[in-house]
Amino acid sequence: MRFISFICTLFFVAPALAFPAVGDKVVFDGTYTSPDGLVVVFTQTMEIVAFDASTEIFTFSNTFVSSGKPIQNTVTTPASEMVSDVKVREVLGGCEAAGGTIEDIRVPAGTFRTCRSSKQDGGTVWTADVPFGLVKQIYFDGEDRVEVELRGLHAGQ
Repeated sequence: MRFISFICTLFFVAPALAFPAVGDKVVFDGTYTSPDGLVVVFTQTMEIVAFDASTEIFTFSNTFVSSGKPIQNTVTTPASEMVSDVKVREVLGGCEAAGGTIEDIRVPAGTFRTCRSSKQDGGTVWTADVPFGLVKQIYFDGEDRVEVELRGLHAGQ
C-alpha cells in the first residue's frame, strides 16, 4: 500500500507549449523494484480537467493502473504550485549553472532536450518542455527504486 500511496503523489511536487492548461495530459510507464525482488509494472495518467480562474486552482485526474487494477483520484492544486512552461524554461536555461547536464533523452514518447539533475535521494530527474515538466525520473523510497518514463502527452488549450 505504501507503494501505491507513493505513486499516486509522485508527480504533484515537482512543459514550445503554454502550460499548465486544461486538457494537458501525460502518460507514464513505470517500474517499482524492491530489494527483495518484488517488481511492479504500472502506468500513471494525469490530466488537467478544470481550472477555476477565481481561485487559481487546477483540478486534475490521476489514474494509476497496476495489474489491470485502476486507482483514480482527483486532485486540486494551486496554480502557483504547478510546473509551468516558464518554470521549465528557467530550469533548462540555468541547468548547467545549477549542476545539471543538458542532454537529449529518448523515452517511449520520443526524444526530448532535457536538464538531467541529481536528487538528494540518489535519484535522477530529466526535466523538459512538456506538460508537467517531467520526461523521466528515477526515485528511491528507502531501498525501493521507482523509474518512470513519459509514454505519451497531449497539450491542452
